[in-house]
Amino acid sequence: MAVLYVARGADAGLSAAKAFVKAWLEYPPEHRHQLFFLAKAWTDAEEREELNALSKICDAIVLDVKDDGFDWGAYFQALPSVKTAWVCLMNSHSRPINHGWLAKLMTVACGSGNGIAGATGSWESPRWSYSRRESKLTTVWNVIRFIKNYSLWRHFTPFPNPHLRSTGLVMKRELFELFATARRAPSAKYEAYILESGCEGLSRFAVQMGCRLIVVGSDGGAYEVADWPISLTFRSNDQQNLLISDNRTRDYFAASVGVREVLARFAWGRQDTSKKK
Repeated sequence: MAVLYVARGADAGLSAAKAFVKAWLEYPPEHRHQLFFLAKAWTDAEEREELNALSKICDAIVLDVKDDGFDWGAYFQALPSVKTAWVCLMNSHSRPINHGWLAKLMTVACGSGNGIAGATGSWESPRWSYSRRESKLTTVWNVIRFIKNYSLWRHFTPFPNPHLRSTGLVMKRELFELFATARRAPSAKYEAYILESGCEGLSRFAVQMGCRLIVVGSDGGAYEVADWPISLTFRSNDQQNLLISDNRTRDYFAASVGVREVLARFAWGRQDTSKKK
């Protein structure tokens, strides 16, 4: 397993890398691996030296990548240097929060013969779809937004749009290589969203290749698409079954009850996400 962690000097910076290393040491992956720091946008020489020192603490190999293409660009650039049969994607804000997180992901991905598994998934879509429960005013507003943004939204299916989120995602290297070969690194944020959750995105590609989209909880459970809202992982109750946190899961955790309800509705629609079956 090659774990590809995007260590970006701009935005996330050294504080994010330190937080990642702290979490990595506190919650060991408990699976054979090689950790890579994909170093991009480090303009401060002293901070870059500190990143090198951090990499030694967790036996990581530092790979310099160009600061373009968002996280996807870093992953695509790293692939030629990766010789393992499996890869795990971790963005700048990723932090393991459970012992054996990688072993649990791999147990499900390998045990099912599926070839892919993620720490979180969502049904969210940036593309609006009609609901009888919406008010007339909301319906009109959504129609206007849809027309205005059609050139972008046509790349996504309407809600529900199940996809594995691209942080804390493990898959066969061969599967990711096939996907990367047929795609180019994004040059705009919406193109990055397309690669994650769009019609030409990784999840849709994996399904076309015969894979099932499975989320793995800290309990080691394998959750099919229909059970994601009650898996207690992403925007579900207190997310107490989460394996790997990121900025989105931490935003939800810190939010008020009202904001949580809004975020949960974006992810799951009108679902009871309070507990598992």
